[in-house]
Order: sequence, then C-alpha cells, then structure tokens
Amino acid sequence: MYRVKFGWTFSSEEHHVVALVAREEPPHVRTLLFGEGLWATPEELEEWHAAAVTYLSDVAAAEAEWRHVDQRWGRRRRARLRWLPLGGGWLGRDKIRLAQERFVHRLRAASAAYEPTLQQVEHRLAEYEAAEREQKRRRQEELAALQQAASARYREWRRREDAFAAAADLPGFEFTVDEDVVRVHWRPEQSRTARELAAAVLTEPDLARRSLVWDSAARAQVESLVGAGRFDPWWERLHASVRNVLARDEATQSVIGAIEQTSTALEAAGRPGISTIRDKPSNPIQGWIVEVDWSHLPEVAPSDFPPDVPSPRIEDWGWSFGTYEPSLLQRMYSEITLQQTSYRAGYDIVRVHSYDMSGWGTQYRWFELRPADFAGYLFDDEIRRDECTIRLTEHADPAVFVPYVRAIADAIAEALTGLVRECGA
Repeated sequence: MYRVKFGWTFSSEEHHVVALVAREEPPHVRTLLFGEGLWATPEELEEWHAAAVTYLSDVAAAEAEWRHVDQRWGRRRRARLRWLPLGGGWLGRDKIRLAQERFVHRLRAASAAYEPTLQQVEHRLAEYEAAEREQKRRRQEELAALQQAASARYREWRRREDAFAAAADLPGFEFTVDEDVVRVHWRPEQSRTARELAAAVLTEPDLARRSLVWDSAARAQVESLVGAGRFDPWWERLHASVRNVLARDEATQSVIGAIEQTSTALEAAGRPGISTIRDKPSNPIQGWIVEVDWSHLPEVAPSDFPPDVPSPRIEDWGWSFGTYEPSLLQRMYSEITLQQTSYRAGYDIVRVHSYDMSGWGTQYRWFELRPADFAGYLFDDEIRRDECTIRLTEHADPAVFVPYVRAIADAIAEALTGLVRECGA
C-alpha cells in the first residue's frame, strides 16, 4: 500500500482493477459494450495496460530501494550505533530521511506519469458505469410495464371467472319437458341453479335424450353477468365442468367402494396374508402392500393441456397438476399400504410422512387415511401456479379428463381385487 500526493491511495490490486479491467489470464483483450459501440478499443487497452505495468514497476523499484535502506539503517541498526563517539544514531537517521525523500520523489514521478492514463481510464469507466445504470433503469421500467400488463390480464381473467361462477350458481331457473325439448325458463322464485340444471341434464335419462332450449328471459339473466353474446360459450363450459365433476365423484366413490369391499373380504377370511411392514418410521405396522399397475392409463392426460389462464407474474413456472400428471401419480401411488385401524372398524390406507424437526433432522411417521380421505387426495382437482389456484374440473376437456379419472379408479380397484385373489379371501 502506497500513499502518494493528492491524497490518493493505490495498490497493485486497485490498479489492475482500474487499468487492466479488460485483461484476463491467460492474457488477451476482452472488449466491453458501451451503448452500441465499444467502450475501449484493443489499442487503448494495450496502452492502458502498458502504462499500468510501467507504473507498478516504478513503484516496486522505489519500494525495493526503500526497504533496502530501512533494513540497513532502520531502528535496530541505529540502536547498535548509538555507542559510537558523538553518537552514531544521526548517521542512520540521515540515511533514512534521504531514502524517504527519494522514495516519495520516485513515487510522485511515477504517479505523475501515470496520471493522464488513469484519468482517461476513470473517465471511460464512469461513462461505462453510467451507461450500465441507464440500461438497468430502462430494464426495470420495461419489467415494471410487463408486470403491470400481466397483472391487468390476470385481473380481467379473474373478473370473467367470477362472472362465470356467479351465473352458474344463480338460482331461479326452471325447466319444462315438451315432447323432445327441455325448455328452460327464468323463475326468480325457483331455487334451481344453472349448475344443478346441467347436472340434471347429464344424469337424468329423460332429459339427456332431449334437446335443451333456453327462453330469452333465462338467457338475458345469464348474459347480464357474463356479457352480451357470451351465453353459448358459458353454457358449453358449464356443461363440460359439471361432466368432469360427476366423473370425478364417480371415480372417488369407486375407489372408496373398492377399499371397503377389500376390507370386508379380508376381515371375513381372517386377514390372510397380513405381514409386518417396516419403513422409515421406527415402529413397524401390520398390513398389506398393494402394487398398482398404471400401464393402462390413457395416452393423453390432463397435464398435457395446461389451462389457458394468464399468469399474474412475468415469470411463469408452470402448473402443478398433482396426480393428474402421470409421472407424479406413478411415483406417489405405485404402492399403497392397507392396514386395519385400531380405533374403528374398517381399513385405512397408510402412507409415510416426513416432518422437519426445525434443524434437528427429519422425523418419519405413519399417516393413516380413511378411504374417503385417500380418494379425496387421489382426485383432488385443485392445481396451482404461483399464488393462482384453480379447479381443473372447471377447465379440462371432458374427452381427456373423464377417461383419465376412470382409469385411475379402475387401476386401484384392480389392484385391490388382485390382493383379495392372492390372499384367497
């Protein structure tokens, strides 16, 4: 570290940062962008480098000369000369003073020679840093504008979603059957909603085989919420959504029924094939491990068709589909564990859950799920992206969603039926 005139402090590291900023090892010239051009040419970089090397060489030579005098005539040397006649300390002090003056003179000369180059480099660096700050400011403004536009699109989408739900759950619809036509009327005193009407049309055979006609008053009530001219796409989506919900509920009941039937068969046969199951939890359990074959899932899955929902953020990390993504379904439910419960009649599905011990490690426990809870997790239709959560049944194509949930229910039922056959129950 050297102190020179003008009150500046220099070191070899600082000079390399300033003057050799475009240098790397092995040595070669690296150009930096300044606006749309170069902030320094290769010739300028070579010139700056040469000036910096010359400056550092002069400083190192001055320092070496100073250290040589200091080692010879320093404090310890003067202590040995103080017993000479008339005192020898003056000789060492004079040598040290002259060496200090020469060191300062050489350092000032080297600094003066390097000063024009240093000012040129610092000026160019200041321009470069100012351009970087301006570029960063413009980028922040662009990102803010993009974020504002993304938020506006998301708010508009949310407004349309709220209008769709409000119209779907609006009470006051009544239908009459007229030969081959089901006519829908607006009756404010009625409690039937459009969602309930769609479920009736899908589940009641007498209605399903007839065409549906909405009168003008009923259509007007819907369009007052969803917007003029948007009745047809609203009803088409509501019809598809209710169809998905009915298929999900049917699959849920199918899985619950399969577990209960298996439990009844195993219990009646005296629990044949029961074994001790050990896993990460410290306590083993008594039960059955059921392997599920997922090879018969449809070739297309709901996760192959992400919902057309704008992201509230610029970054879009994609949707988390849960079990509606085949790879996750196979990873989480390739095996299920069946256990007779200790607190009630019937069997539960048991899974291993981990708990963070706040830095003290991870604890594992058996997590018991009643058949209804297990089926609820299996067919949970909430999918997520960042802070946005939607129901997949509201957006999925029934041609993809319905076969998929039916295939899941069939795979679970087949696995449980296979367990009963293997155990001879």
